[in-house]
Amino acid sequence: MIQSNVDTNLSVEELLALTGFAAQTNRSNVQMLMLPGDFSSPSEFELSYWLPSLRQIDSLVAEYFSYGSQQVSASEDPTYLRIAIQDSTGDPVAVDELINVLNESGYRNVYRDEDWHHELPITRVVAQQGDQASAATLQRFLGVGEVRVESTGVLSSDITIQLGRDWLQEYGTSSSL
Repeated sequence: MIQSNVDTNLSVEELLALTGFAAQTNRSNVQMLMLPGDFSSPSEFELSYWLPSLRQIDSLVAEYFSYGSQQVSASEDPTYLRIAIQDSTGDPVAVDELINVLNESGYRNVYRDEDWHHELPITRVVAQQGDQASAATLQRFLGVGEVRVESTGVLSSDITIQLGRDWLQEYGTSSSL
């Protein structure tokens, strides 16, 4: 069943070895990275494909595997980061306050996206494109939350902030400030 939905050049033995390795690996020791790129357009291909960005892959390899030349991180210039906010608190005033704080601090490309589907006790600062340094800088600036390197937020952003209850506990909302 799975084999009919997966196109790979790995042998069955290699797939089984990877499965065995994954089963023995502690989830807290794993970072999920999404290969940087963009979806193809209908004018390029009949089917939808993920088209990798070689320049961004080089940066990802340099950062996570200490290989090649390290490029300047977006954390050094926050104006270039695309930051999406997903609210899990149900408090639109808190989201507005977060956007204002980020804008006043030099983060210019901040926008609200669809709400997160369930309430989070701890804010997640998700390094969408693998830029852990920028996400960590942003998390330290906010003083709340945890950094994650995965692709669970807004794929078109550099960083997705999934706003949790800890933001409300630390900063409240504009009505309580």
